[in-house]
Amino acid sequence: MGWISTRKDVKKSLDAMTEQLADETKALQALHQAVRGQQGLEELQSEAAGLRTENRALREQQKHLLGELTAARSDIGVLHGDIAERLRDLVDAADRVPRPGSACQSPGLPGPGPGADRTEATAGAQASDAPEPDPQPAAAPPSDEPEEEPMEPMERSAAEQPAEAAPDSGSDPDAAARDAAEQEAALKRAVEAAYRGEGPPPPPAVPPVVPPGQGGEGAGGGKPEVEHGKLLMRAAGISTAKLYCHRDTWEFLTGLAVAHDHFRAPPSVDNIKKGRIRTALSGRSLIALLIVLWTTRDDRPALGADWALAATVYNRIAGELNTVTAGPGRKTIEIVLDDGTAPDPADPAQEPPSRPERP
Repeated sequence: MGWISTRKDVKKSLDAMTEQLADETKALQALHQAVRGQQGLEELQSEAAGLRTENRALREQQKHLLGELTAARSDIGVLHGDIAERLRDLVDAADRVPRPGSACQSPGLPGPGPGADRTEATAGAQASDAPEPDPQPAAAPPSDEPEEEPMEPMERSAAEQPAEAAPDSGSDPDAAARDAAEQEAALKRAVEAAYRGEGPPPPPAVPPVVPPGQGGEGAGGGKPEVEHGKLLMRAAGISTAKLYCHRDTWEFLTGLAVAHDHFRAPPSVDNIKKGRIRTALSGRSLIALLIVLWTTRDDRPALGADWALAATVYNRIAGELNTVTAGPGRKTIEIVLDDGTAPDPADPAQEPPSRPERP
């Protein structure tokens, strides 16, 4: 009966091998499912990375288009101002051109027309109705002529005034260009003097032309263009300036300045909680910001969002730049646009400014 026991042993061995193969099959199926899941996850991650890249490219393109649109709006505003100025010049020139007949007869004085005939007839009727036939009233009509003779110089002066004003309408364009160049040079000298803290420079040999009715402040430090130029020169000496603001404000600033040749996007923009950001700007980018904010503040209508944002940011930057001093003790300036928000001491990601915020 030994072969029976051997058969049982073989059967047991086969059953054990079958169970082992079943376990291996289950493990292989689980591994196959895990590999397929990993492949699917990698594909999803790759697709997500591609979508993020496309999203960044679209945002950069949108920012570029927004900058071009802002530049186009600025150019249109400048063109509109030039057209308005040309129209004003044409209207002034047309007013100075003498009209036909204005030099021959002074307004308000009766000429040898029907009105004069009626006046003479009325005078004759009054003379005929006089009660006494005195020969003196007969001399009354000739007495009117000496009264008209003193008015002839006025007529001649009225005729000469348009002739004298005519050369003004056709002024020499070279002289206007020289005046503009002298004004530009005087403005540059005033900016440099104000930046150095000196008084206004001596006036040029030929004073700039000031339109009538407008008082000239001179090329001193109180002129807005001089103060703006002084801020630009201060910004040129800045290495780094920290900026704290909301992300929406940052998008507004980059939309304005992205089209400027000297604006460079900062290498990093750190997110602070509640939508705030912190970044560092170079002096070159700060100059571009000041220029576009100056233009936007002057071009946009008052009580508008663009005007309010541009004026506030410009004044905040100007307030910080006016505190800059060279030499020992200098430190990085911080431009904070975060009024009304108290620092959160429990927020480790928020880095408070090193000095109190400017109101």
